Parts: sequence; structure tokens; C-alpha cells
Amino acid sequence: MKKRIIGLNYRNKKGLAIMEIMFVMIILFVFGFISMIIFQTYKEISPDLRSEFVSSGSNSSVVVVDDVTNRYPSTFDALVLIVLILMWIVVLVSAFLVDSHPLFFIASIIVFVFILIAGGILGQFYDELIVDDSLSGLSDDFPITNWILEHLFFLILLVGFSVLLVLYGRGRF
Repeated sequence: MKKRIIGLNYRNKKGLAIMEIMFVMIILFVFGFISMIIFQTYKEISPDLRSEFVSSGSNSSVVVVDDVTNRYPSTFDALVLIVLILMWIVVLVSAFLVDSHPLFFIASIIVFVFILIAGGILGQFYDELIVDDSLSGLSDDFPITNWILEHLFFLILLVGFSVLLVLYGRGRF
């Protein structure tokens, strides 16, 4: 009997579930970096917003601007960690549901090596961007996101090995 989850037939998907790690890597990088850039932009315009609201007499708007400035980094920093954990779980469940043949193990290792190279390149790209003068303070505001993006290669290595273990280390059901 074929397993079906939410109308998707996972038993017809063969072997290269390791490609889903590429999506995890890209989503983590884009979500983490864009949330940092949005906050940097907001920090640059918030003094103008605050002074405009003070001059117009809108105290509730000043409170909102201050609240967003204080809460945004910690909220989105934790959200990046939650996205990492949830995507890791989804990829593991997906790898468990994929019917894989041991012949695909060699192809999965080759694809995984290319994904690791891409993860290393993205990690180095982030390191070069974060030392830029305009983005230098962001790593202090987002410590969890900074750690995840700096160690993207090792996280992809960990996620990849766990997916390979689930994909090819389980028995036949």
C-alpha cells in the first residue's frame, strides 16, 4: 500500500530526497539575511519616523515605533531558529516517506557534496557581507541568525547526514 500525505504520493519520488537540503539552505540564508536587512533599513528610518510622530503629537505611534525597534531583532532571531528546526523535521519526515533504492546512495553523496560546496560559498558570502561598514552592527542585533549563517556549512552537513541516515539507514516497510 502506498503512503499518501495530504494528497501527495511520496512513494513515487525516488532517491534524491537529499535535494531538499538545498531548499533548506536557500530558505535559511534568504530569510535570515533579508530579516537583518529589513531591520537595518528600519533602524535608519525610525528616528525620522519617531520625530515626525512626535511633532504631529501622535504618542501612540511613537510607542509603536519604539516597540518595533525593541522587539524586532529578538523575534526574528528566534524565528530563524524555529524555521531551521521545523524545516529539518519536515526534510527528515519527507526522507522517511521516500522509497529509496541503495543504488541512489552514490548519486545522493555526489549531489550532497555539491550542496556542501554551495553552503560553504553562501557562508563565505555572508561573512564578507556582514563585515561591510553599513551592515557591521547587525551581527550584534541578531546573534542566533548570525551564528546560523556563519556555520551554514556545518549545519547543512549535519542536516545532510541525518537525511542520508534516515533515507538509506532504515529498513524496508
